[in-house]
Amino acid sequence: MINSMFENFVNYPYPIAPNVYVISDSDYKNYQQQEAYKRLTVLESQLNRYKRMVEETKLSIEKLKTNAGLFPEDEASKIAPDAP
Repeated sequence: MINSMFENFVNYPYPIAPNVYVISDSDYKNYQQQEAYKRLTVLESQLNRYKRMVEETKLSIEKLKTNAGLFPEDEASKIAPDAP
């Protein structure tokens, strides 16, 4: 008779573990550099997208303010000095 649900595992003294690989320090350093380069590429691309979005948003805000006449008089004359 089984007293505990863990009694079936008594016959397995070592847990099944994933494979372990040993590499040299120089190979590990190269691996770290490659991974850092990949991550930097992703982050720089992300930064460029964010910068473009900021510029496009600024232009949209400026266009909306101009079209709605929300600029103060002194700024409006700087943007469109020929406007009546």
